[in-house]
Amino acid sequence: TELALLAADYEQVVVAISDAKSIHISLVNQISSAREDLIVIALNLPYDINQYSPTVNNYICIYEYSPIMVNALKRLLNNEYLASGKSSIVLNR
Repeated sequence: TELALLAADYEQVVVAISDAKSIHISLVNQISSAREDLIVIALNLPYDINQYSPTVNNYICIYEYSPIMVNALKRLLNNEYLASGKSSIVLNR
C-alpha cells in the first residue's frame, strides 16, 4: 500500500516483475487502479498479465532477464525505437 501511494508522486511509473506473486499482483492492481499510464514489464513469462486487473493497459514482456534484453527494454522505454513484435502466445486478454 505504501509503494502504491508513493507512485502517485511520479510522472511515470514502470513496474518490472520476474514472476508474479500475490504481493506483486496486489501492488500492480493498486497502482493501475489509480494510474492508467502504468507500464508493467514481465521479465520472464507473458502469462502474468492474466493475474492483473483489466486496468493494466500497458504490458510489455521481454521473455528473459538478461543484459541484452534489459538494454533493449531501456532503449524502448526511451523511445529509441518502436516495438513491432507480436507474441506467438495467445493470452486471455
